[in-house]
This record gives sequence, structure tokens and C-alpha cells, in this order.
Amino acid sequence: MNKGNDHMCGICGFIDKHSSLSDPLATLNAMCGTMVHRGPDDAGSFIHGRTALAMRRLSVIDLSTGHQPIHNEDKTVWTVFNGELYNFRTLRARLLERDHTFRTQSDTEVIVHAYEEYGIDFLKEIDGMFAIALYDTKKDLLILARDRAGEKPLYYANLPGGFVFGSEIKSLLKFPSVGKEIDPVSLQQFLLFSCIFIPGSIFRDIRKLPEGSFLMVQNGVAGEAAAYWSLSFSDPPERRTESEWIGMVDETLHQAVVRRLESDVPLGVFLSGGLDSSLVVAHMCRVLPPERVKTFSITLDDPAYDESKWSRWAARLMKTDHHEFQLSVDGMADVIDHVLANMDEPMADSSIIPTHVVSKLTREHVTVALAGDGGDEVFGGYPKYFAQRWAEVLRHVPPGMRRWLIEKPLSLLPSPDGSVLLGQNKIAAFFRGIDEHYALRNQLWVSAFQPSDLAALTGHALDPRAFDPVLTRAAQYRG
Repeated sequence: MNKGNDHMCGICGFIDKHSSLSDPLATLNAMCGTMVHRGPDDAGSFIHGRTALAMRRLSVIDLSTGHQPIHNEDKTVWTVFNGELYNFRTLRARLLERDHTFRTQSDTEVIVHAYEEYGIDFLKEIDGMFAIALYDTKKDLLILARDRAGEKPLYYANLPGGFVFGSEIKSLLKFPSVGKEIDPVSLQQFLLFSCIFIPGSIFRDIRKLPEGSFLMVQNGVAGEAAAYWSLSFSDPPERRTESEWIGMVDETLHQAVVRRLESDVPLGVFLSGGLDSSLVVAHMCRVLPPERVKTFSITLDDPAYDESKWSRWAARLMKTDHHEFQLSVDGMADVIDHVLANMDEPMADSSIIPTHVVSKLTREHVTVALAGDGGDEVFGGYPKYFAQRWAEVLRHVPPGMRRWLIEKPLSLLPSPDGSVLLGQNKIAAFFRGIDEHYALRNQLWVSAFQPSDLAALTGHALDPRAFDPVLTRAAQYRG
């Protein structure tokens, strides 16, 4: 589950390693100015020697005094922050007991005092979605950090003349020495997997900070990104019945929803009618009167893609204040240019278009909306996950026998919608992926292109490094 809004805040900044910028403030303002759409309510900046921080803000908590950058008591620690801390009130109370002095009620100020109290381990104390830049003037130390699930983006470039960071690539490109040269490995990843994996980006100079990680730059020298948290699928030490696990999941989800209802602005929720978003709405209705829960969904004029009957059913069942927005499939073409202009690098997930539309229209009613993303990934809800089981079995059948005794007969069967060609394409894609590493199969099954197509598309044969992020992740999994 994530919590988003149409204008999320944005942060940026730099270290001018050789003090070569003729007008640092103008550069900082230019970087920050690219993100007005992320934060229309407020802007702030801070420059100390070679180091500069700035942010654009959408006011959600502490509307009157939450102006950033925010500092500690003696102005030796400064931070800019995009996101929200869900446990900031509890952590603030603990820090007050430790004699820290607060000037505001904002969650941002908790960050500087938690850093004073715990050092870099402050990241283990905070719970939320965030991209953080914190600067310790005494140590000439810049710390970048990203939340555990990577909900908030954070890009950086470590160049001979400067270290630059920001919530969007567009802001980094305003720094003079950041180049626009395309990374050929990232281009291959995009063509094969429809996205570009962390830590790369479409630009050779620019990197993504991994989720659950931090990076430190001391005296202008950048270290390597390091993890402070990682997801584990290891077998749990305790033994519980299925009903006990279901109860634990239900209570954990409920508490997660409750934490995300902390806001000084109107809240809503995207409702598709699927299991994930419907559960989020149900848990909101356990806390708030249903008529105060504003739900939003898109209706499409193509029955193959329209899910509105399910969202209406869920909204009626839970008696929410429901809003529907009509979108024609042909009308999606009208917003493509705007969507592309707001993307930093290519991503071939067409759902970004209706998501943009529902976000834009929802913003007319509320400032922040919850969403039920991630359930299928965490709980194995996509049909392609089941295909992995069959692939593991068929991998042991000799390729020739597999092709003539299994693949050919199956390819003659129509797909569920009656399209013989679509059925043949899906069967062919499934069998093409059987002999690949299991971590690559899901991606290649749904890809528009295959590794053998890359030479014709890009002029270069497959670079094995394109697979590295996927295979590295797979090797790290336990359980």
C-alpha cells in the first residue's frame, strides 16, 4: 500500500566540490524550479560553503510552520525531506524526554533531532515513506536516504566537479556538468524489461539510490550506497496456524492504514474494486465514518479494461462517498504528451496513463490519496507466478521433446478470449523462457522484445550487465 498525491514534494541539492559555480544560488533555484509541480505550496533553500539544499513542498502536516529546510537547535544539522513519517509523534515525545527542543509540529523536524540522538541509526527509528537529504555542517557530511520500499524517488550524480541529487532527473540536469549521454545498458534493460533497474538510469551520469539504503558524502567524497534494511522471505521462527497468520496480516494491514491517516488535509483512496484497494477502504471505514471516506475510480469505455462494476459494488457495500471519472481509451492519447513530459526516464507500463488521470481529477477533491498497490507482488497474485511452477517441471524435459509433444499441441488451443494468435504468442513466450534463470522468466514472458532482437534495435548485442540487477537480487533472497 502506498500513499500519494498528484503534487508530491521534491528535494534537490549539490556539493560544488571545487567551488567553481559562478552563482550557486541561481543553480540551486534552477534545479528547484523544475519541481514546482511536485510542491506548489512552498519552497526553501540553504547554502553552507560548497553544499546546497532546496525543496518544493506540498503542505500535508503542520501547514503553518513546516517550512523547509529545517534545522536543529544550534543550526548545525539541516534537512530537506520528501514524504511522511508515520511514527513522528511517538518519536518526537521520546526525543523531548531526551531534552531536545522543537520549534514546529512537523514530522520533518523529528529527522534532525533523531540524527542528533542516534547518528546514522536514526534511519532504523523512523517509519514512513521518504527521500531525505541531511547535512551536518560540523562534519561536512551529507547523508541521502530512501525509505524501505522505495516509494519516494531519489537520484544522484557523482561527478569530478560536483555531487548532485534530486527527486527528479530534470533537476539534476540543471547542474552544469551533468551530461545527457544515454546509458546503453539501461536502454537494453528498458527494451527487455519495460523499465530501468536500480541503481542505473537512462543517463550514464545519473544513478538511483536503492530502496532501504543511504549514501554518505563526507568532505565532498561520496561513499557507496549501503542498506539499512532489506526485505526477507526467510522462514519465520515461530509456528502458527493459517488462521493465526491471516489474523496477523489483517491486523498489520489495519495498523498500516491507521498510520497513513495522519494528515492535516483531506484524504481519499483510489478504489479499483480489486482485493487490495477494497481492503484498504474497508480498514479506513473501521476508523472513519464511511461517508467521510472519499473513494475514486476510473471508468473506461472498453469492456476489456473497465473494472468500474467492481469499484461500484465495493463502494456500495462499504457506503463510501464514491466518485467516478469517465475516460475513453481514445482519450488516453490526449494526455500522453503531458504524462511523458513528467517522466524522467522511459517506462512501458500503460497503467501510468489512467493513474495520472485519476490522480489529477482526485486532486480536485482531496490532497492525499491511499492506494492498494503491491499486494499482487507481495502475495504472489499474478498468474505468471503460477507459470513458474510449470516452467521448473518442464525445464527437465529435453527441448526437442518439449517442443513437439507439448508446445505445438498447446499452441493450437485458443486463448480464453478466443484469439488463436494471442494464445500462440503466449504459449511461445512461455516456452521461450523455460530455460532462462527463474528470476528473468517473469520479465521476458511479458516483454515486447527478446535478447536476440537487441542487435537490430540498438546496434549492439546483448550486454550481460543488463541482467545483473535482477540476478544480484535473486542471489540475495533467502527462504
